Amino acid sequence: MKQTAGTFPAIPSDEVVAANLDEQIRKRAYENYEQNGKRDGFAEQDWYQAEAEIQSSATLKAAA
Repeated sequence: MKQTAGTFPAIPSDEVVAANLDEQIRKRAYENYEQNGKRDGFAEQDWYQAEAEIQSSATLKAAA
């Protein structure tokens, strides 16, 4: 793909959506971490909880 000065190659929309979803989950996981007293050793639990919350929210929005 040829690139000219000041332009960037297009990013496929599914990659943008995945990156946005990952960022939403990351932010929510950190919120969970803070709400749970910043406990060490629960990163996976916070991540999976955030992932479930974000996916549930997306499902509800899609159904509306």
